[in-house]
Amino acid sequence: MQFLSLHYVKNPWKLTPALICRDYRLTQGLPNSGETSNALNQIKAQLPEVVKQTKQQMTVYRKAFEQENRPKLNAQLEKLKALEHKHFEQLDIFLETSEQLAIIKEKRYKEEKEAIRSRFEEYRQWIQETMNTEDQPYIQIVAAIVQS
Repeated sequence: MQFLSLHYVKNPWKLTPALICRDYRLTQGLPNSGETSNALNQIKAQLPEVVKQTKQQMTVYRKAFEQENRPKLNAQLEKLKALEHKHFEQLDIFLETSEQLAIIKEKRYKEEKEAIRSRFEEYRQWIQETMNTEDQPYIQIVAAIVQS
């Protein structure tokens, strides 16, 4: 039995059985011939190494992703900070020109300020979660192709 090298598939939806067979020259012999084989045990034995290599490859992809997206993330957070500041300025202007009693203005100012802060903090959190990747990749082995 020959084991093929590990390949990270960036666009798995583009793979077809015909492409896999062609690329790995798996066209000889009968598929699912019914013969018993110890291939499963051999594949299971190699699983830790496959996972290790996959993690290493994913680390490389993650670093490239982080380098490309870190400036975008920082720019987005700066824009958000500027917009939050404008909201606070607008709140100050609104309350300065308001003819309400001072105690009502102060209460409303506190409520509005907290609402603005809360909304922007939620958005900052969402940006952080969507533009960052985790250190530990989720790896799922979905197929092992062997040829006897």
